[in-house]
Amino acid sequence: MRLAAWEAANLYPAAYKAEILAYLRTYLNDPSNVSEAIVSQPFLRPMGLGNRYVVCLRYSAKRSSGSSGPAREHMAVFVSGKLDRFSDLRGEQAKPEQAKSEQCSGASYAPFPEAERLAR
Repeated sequence: MRLAAWEAANLYPAAYKAEILAYLRTYLNDPSNVSEAIVSQPFLRPMGLGNRYVVCLRYSAKRSSGSSGPAREHMAVFVSGKLDRFSDLRGEQAKPEQAKSEQCSGASYAPFPEAERLAR
């Protein structure tokens, strides 16, 4: 893919929250267990030939005791304004030289109550 085509597919994901919620409904075994959810607004990160819009998401899963488990961090990558990839950032590699967790370093998070209201 040429750089011009890569950048042409770099549209702002206006419906990023709705796309993430739709993905979580299918990704999670029990989406009603989401707690303490926070999300960033889309921002550009270097990937591949250029930049891609990325959204970072952090949430905990409720345990059977009612307490929250450890927070999990995820990164959603958007192409042409649509969700393209959703990655768990626990120790995996985004690029050979950069850990995935670094992809969300510096992200500014806001509460994401819509994720906490998900149902099966």
